[in-house]
Parts: sequence; structure tokens; C-alpha cells
Amino acid sequence: MTVDYVIKLGGSLLNDIAAAGPFIAKLAGTRARCVFTVGSGPLGDSFTALGLERQTALPFDLSVECWSALQSINARLLCAMSNRLVLAPDYASASCGPAGRHAIIDAFPLAIRFAHLPHQTADVRAAQIAHDLGCNTLVVFTDVNGVYRTNPKLDAGAEPLRSLPASHPLLRERTSVDQGLAELLIAYGITAYVAGASQFTQSQLGLRDYLADRATAIYPE
Repeated sequence: MTVDYVIKLGGSLLNDIAAAGPFIAKLAGTRARCVFTVGSGPLGDSFTALGLERQTALPFDLSVECWSALQSINARLLCAMSNRLVLAPDYASASCGPAGRHAIIDAFPLAIRFAHLPHQTADVRAAQIAHDLGCNTLVVFTDVNGVYRTNPKLDAGAEPLRSLPASHPLLRERTSVDQGLAELLIAYGITAYVAGASQFTQSQLGLRDYLADRATAIYPE
């Protein structure tokens, strides 16, 4: 099966399950052929806050496995929220999911695949998943609707950029897209769309039209 989109869901969505429900329902209902992945979210925040890696002097390979396990837990939670999502332990099952349902990646079995990545973030892993599945379009849903020049949480008048190249200096600063992701977009020739989860939920547009009209497009060149 050809994958139209690899969709990375920000783990922060799980901070508010009630609000996440309508978003997941709308997104899982899309007719496009999608494979989902999710970040570490509040579990990752707690893992970091407790300083467990530092206190245990966790070796790198085990660190990669721990973060993959946190993503794996979140994927299972999302499957529980929608019967249109099915857990995929490998790329083969992700590419040929059952009709009417979308695969969501179980990151733990893929930890060894992620270990070579120079930047260990969920966004970077999502780009690797897209590349491995032969998909050249990555969608990153987050809590802000695109990439901004200023922080939209502090600047009420901030407007998202419609598009920019992955080499743009802005992506090397503190934005919703990190430098590691920008580097992989260039290396793999992937176009990424950054969009807001709540804005998509409230919109009457479907996924394809919303990305074209409302999201920030980041081009590999």
C-alpha cells in the first residue's frame, strides 16, 4: 500500500484526553492512506523531570529503548481512543493495515532502527518512519498552528508562515520544528506540514484541504 501521509501526533495531546477525543476521531476518519506515530508526551515529561537517565547513567542504547517504550504506551492509549487505529509492530503491517483503519506505529520494536539517528526526538523519528515507508509527506500536529517568527503563546498577533524551506535559519531557532527534523527533511526529500490539532478539529475542512490552506509547509529545498 502506498502511504499518503505519515502523521506525527504530539504526545502533549494526551494532557487533555477529553479535548483529544474529537481530534483523533476526525483525523482517524480521513480517507487518505495514513500511518500514525506519536510522541512521548506527559510520560516523557515525567521521565525527564525525575532525572532517571542521569541517576541511572542509562547507556545510549537503553535510553533509545526507553523513549521508544514511552511512545509505544501512548500509541496503545490512542488505539483505545479510536477503533479506527490499529497498532503496527513493524513496517510491513503498517503498510497493509485492515480496510477502513489506520496503522499507528509501535515504536518499541523499531528502537534499533532509531539508534543511528543523530537527534533523538519524536519528530526526527517520524521523518525516519516516513522515509522507511517511502512516503514523502510528513504531517506534524502540535499545539500551535504552524511555524511562527515569534512565539504565538506570547504574541497574540503572531501569524503562521505559509511555507519556508527546511534550510531557513528560523528552523534552527526555538520553534515547533527542531533543527534535527529540518536536516532529515533535506536529506530524505520530505515535505513536512506543521498544523494545530485544535484548529484542525474546529475546521470544516478535511485533512488534505486543511494542510493546503492552513498549515505551514516546509519544503526540502
